[in-house]
Amino acid sequence: MDYLALLKEAKIPNKWRPRVELYILKEGKILVGIHPEIGLHVPGGGVEQGQNLITASKQEALEEAGAVITNIKLATKENYYEDWYKITGEGGEVTKKDRMRMKYFRGIKHHYMKADFVKFDKSILGSEGDALKRIKFVSKQELIRAYEKQGKVFDPPQYAFRIKVIKSL
Repeated sequence: MDYLALLKEAKIPNKWRPRVELYILKEGKILVGIHPEIGLHVPGGGVEQGQNLITASKQEALEEAGAVITNIKLATKENYYEDWYKITGEGGEVTKKDRMRMKYFRGIKHHYMKADFVKFDKSILGSEGDALKRIKFVSKQELIRAYEKQGKVFDPPQYAFRIKVIKSL
């Protein structure tokens, strides 16, 4: 029996939770912060019901980095699908939050967005409890080096995809 048939038989939802990952640019550098579980990372988060990718991008930039952004668009037309059931079936782990979401979603459909930085506005920074720490701008090369290290620990194909996106910016 193939993988999709197994998912169907186990009544696993074949629905993907949409998520934006933001590459916010200022003078050729990318806005990053420290994520408590991962390390150096860009802002991002789930696209809530009724939101589009632009609205979700603006909200996540403010909530996680206190950044006002403009000129928001897809960094790539390709998406990365993070299949929680495949990851856990192969002995990998997903976050506690994602484990709770597994009854509704098969995993995450990542949308990679790019935007221009306008200014900082910390009025709703951290309102969801997941603000990045020590916000700063880094070179593409510095972020690539960080993602190369993280890719050895976390989801290697996803980090390889992220590095491809960064190189295309």
